[in-house]
Amino acid sequence: MNKKNLLIPIIAWSLWSCNTDTNKEVQENQSSEPVGTIIRNPISADGSIDTTMMAKISLEEERWTFDTITSGQVIEHTFNFTNSSSTPLLISNVSSSCGCTVPEWSKEAVDPGKSSSIQVRFDSDQRKGFQEKTIIITANTFPTKTKVYLQGYVLENN
Repeated sequence: MNKKNLLIPIIAWSLWSCNTDTNKEVQENQSSEPVGTIIRNPISADGSIDTTMMAKISLEEERWTFDTITSGQVIEHTFNFTNSSSTPLLISNVSSSCGCTVPEWSKEAVDPGKSSSIQVRFDSDQRKGFQEKTIIITANTFPTKTKVYLQGYVLENN
């Protein structure tokens, strides 16, 4: 029997034994708490969408206008929202369309019926003219991304 014929059973045995150990580890690491308590997939295999068990973010406002400011001013605004679902709302990220706009938010889950907020700070330094900044909220909602807007006019600093 040549060496190639010996290698095939050894490789097959190695792969089988590795796979068995991995399955045992996965089974041992599974907790009694289901992973899907906060993360859910609302789209089924047949293409239908069921969002009844998804978190829902209800914003007091989606767009805030700061009117006219002078370049160099820093504007802050708070976007308030309520979790209007029966599932905890978890915001995983909040980003903005520009580095001049910095959002801050709580990393804790918002219980059903409870309210929270996202604080946004816009630094108008070296900006002029009409400004519209998009703030993108990523959460366990459907769709996963919600947008709010901060806008206004920046006058050149003389």
